[in-house]
Amino acid sequence: MNKKWINILLIAAAVALGVYCWLVLPATVAVQVGLDGQATNTMPKLLAVAIPACLSVAGSVMSLTGRSSKPRAGYVLALVGIAVMILTLFFNR
Repeated sequence: MNKKWINILLIAAAVALGVYCWLVLPATVAVQVGLDGQATNTMPKLLAVAIPACLSVAGSVMSLTGRSSKPRAGYVLALVGIAVMILTLFFNR
């Protein structure tokens, strides 16, 4: 039962963070930042929000269904997607 709630919370966090990113980020998002703090690579907002959100939801669903031989890999994938969205928000403030 705990496993389901953790996955549902991760999915809800990914969706909520994706919506927040969509509302806050500019049309062109910096996705790579050099050591000097300047953007070295950019991406359209749709891709910059959709890729980590889908990655996080896919990881949660993967560990929720239990079809993976390593259920912890799904949790890691979900947390990486959330962390990428947080870093994107941090670098594009």
